[in-house]
Amino acid sequence: MEVKEMSRRIVVDSDIEALPRIQRMWELADENNKSKQHPADFPAMAEIPVGRYTRQDFFEIENTAIWKQSWLLAGFVDEFAKPGSFKTTTIADVPVVLVRDDKGAINAFYNVCQHRGSKLIKAAGGVQPNLTCGYHCWTYNLQGELKFVPDEHDFPGLDKGGKSLRSIRCEKFGAIIFINFDEDAAPLQDFLGVLGSAIGDVPMDRVRLYKSVSRELPVNWKAVLDNFAENYHVKFVHTHTLHPLVDSKVAARQCLSNGHSALTIKPRTASAIGSVVKSDGLAPADSSGMKEVTSISQRAYTLFPNVSITVTESLLFVLSIWPVSVNQTRADGYFLSISRTGEDPEATAKAAAEAGEAGVQFFSAVMQQDLDAMEQMQEAMSSGGIEKIRLGYKEQQIYNYNLEFDRLIGKNNIPDGLEVEDVGLPIIVTA
Repeated sequence: MEVKEMSRRIVVDSDIEALPRIQRMWELADENNKSKQHPADFPAMAEIPVGRYTRQDFFEIENTAIWKQSWLLAGFVDEFAKPGSFKTTTIADVPVVLVRDDKGAINAFYNVCQHRGSKLIKAAGGVQPNLTCGYHCWTYNLQGELKFVPDEHDFPGLDKGGKSLRSIRCEKFGAIIFINFDEDAAPLQDFLGVLGSAIGDVPMDRVRLYKSVSRELPVNWKAVLDNFAENYHVKFVHTHTLHPLVDSKVAARQCLSNGHSALTIKPRTASAIGSVVKSDGLAPADSSGMKEVTSISQRAYTLFPNVSITVTESLLFVLSIWPVSVNQTRADGYFLSISRTGEDPEATAKAAAEAGEAGVQFFSAVMQQDLDAMEQMQEAMSSGGIEKIRLGYKEQQIYNYNLEFDRLIGKNNIPDGLEVEDVGLPIIVTA
């Protein structure tokens, strides 16, 4: 493996989670913890202004600069099983409808009728042969083309071809669907970069959604993201759930390009993580094709700007974190089964859903502990009792995506006193 220093960029020519690499990083982490030494080659991070979490003006800047320029999780392929399967959602105050057309493609549109601007589809989801506005019955096909206008003769000169629904860029990474409001954004695969390669071993054709949960809490969305990006808090918040399973001090922490990060945690025993998902009706997976490290670690990722992904041999847990207001957040959790080679993915997901709820209960309990810890955080942060946040080595992922926030916003557009200093954080990029 060749590693080359490029400013604060580090080029790694091989898999960033190759087992020898991860084991060596675990050894170094263990040595630093035992000697109580900060890694000598890692920079001290500057403090982060609390106003980034509490100020309305910064929240509004985020809404334009981050949510309107990033690839955002919008759903999962198996939510669109049939032609006409649709789902509606609101992202960054924008109403969106996703639908599978008769050729199998999943299309995304602004959920806005091109007649007088009514919300086109009000139902949360379902299956229907076309997209019809309930106000005046303007009807679009599954490709978004306007096909029927009642009393069309009353609209002289109407060009139905010019009244198609406004499309939104929509691309897939395996079983996961993403959208981007920026027509000029780089392709999804380029945006994922190293992260896409890191989780590219997951057999996405065998992944199926079988359970979802949602929670709201009165705290800024970045505080929620921060919590799920780091494991510094595990010993104190998850004393009787996660802490007995993983050694939170011994982890491979890797900041990746475009604000993403990877966290590979050493379990206390080889079977610690697997015991949770196997108790939920998910059989031990055939891990051929998945990285060797999968069976002996907890693999966790932060996907910029708002997604946390946990990977095991037979389960994906995906958490998407959405701002509701500057001090209100919605967290949506998704449980996805990974079937064994040769097994029917739908049957595996059904078995997981019908079997014991142990795995769901475990992850839900861990998430609830996190939310409880953050419940009164916004009130405290907004009180004037703290001006800046100090991050340690085990929280470097937070610093990484804050740098990416600032890059998207533009240094000149950040309110005075709210910028984050670039201290030369080591960022892994593709060769």
